[in-house]
Amino acid sequence: MTTPDDTCRIPRLEKPLPADLNATEIAQEWFSRFAPLVQSGDATEIIELLIDDSFWRDVLAITWDFRTFRGRTGIKEFLDHRLKVAHLTAFNLQNATLVQLPMSIAWIQGIFTFEVGGFGLGSGVFRLIPTPDGQWKGYTVYTSLTGLKEYPEKAGKLRNPLPNHGKWQEQREREVEFVDSDPYVVVVGGGHGGLIIAARLKHLDVPTLVLDRHDRIGDNWRKRYEALCLHDPVCE
Repeated sequence: MTTPDDTCRIPRLEKPLPADLNATEIAQEWFSRFAPLVQSGDATEIIELLIDDSFWRDVLAITWDFRTFRGRTGIKEFLDHRLKVAHLTAFNLQNATLVQLPMSIAWIQGIFTFEVGGFGLGSGVFRLIPTPDGQWKGYTVYTSLTGLKEYPEKAGKLRNPLPNHGKWQEQREREVEFVDSDPYVVVVGGGHGGLIIAARLKHLDVPTLVLDRHDRIGDNWRKRYEALCLHDPVCE
């Protein structure tokens, strides 16, 4: 989850890390403060756990959107607006590891789970970096909605074991026309984000209708750019 841009921005270590540094202990101490503040919706105290130039990336868990917020001011505004509405609970730290790179860059990464509003399952990642005063503070926080309690993934033993030889097209037509049920979710926009959400909901067996103003899937990209290319940031 770390991009070249992220690595370029992480401050270099001013001095070597202690040989006996306990990444799990540091992560647990930070997380034990972070989780109750998120549950109570205390944005003012949450941002005190982050560095000034921090990032919070949310995928559907808090914003019901794909959003990235940078800096403590922007993060606080977002948390003030959405945190108590989203109602995140049941936080659990899964593991923590220390990551060190040869260019005097290091961070502690923690992976955690949580619940959203009593109906959703979420997962998250935080990265802590050392500050000049010896504290470890959050550089990035990532929160994501990964599942719905009442709609487990149709995988493994939950997959439909019955064959449908020669019936797929008929079943697909009924599904597209919503013959057997109304859509539970309407996704506005058939771009890559909308299609990803729709595909994920289909895997959870949630009837979903995708609406788009264009005639064909992909027209929002096809009619926007003459060509597409990749850009790799370069660290100096």
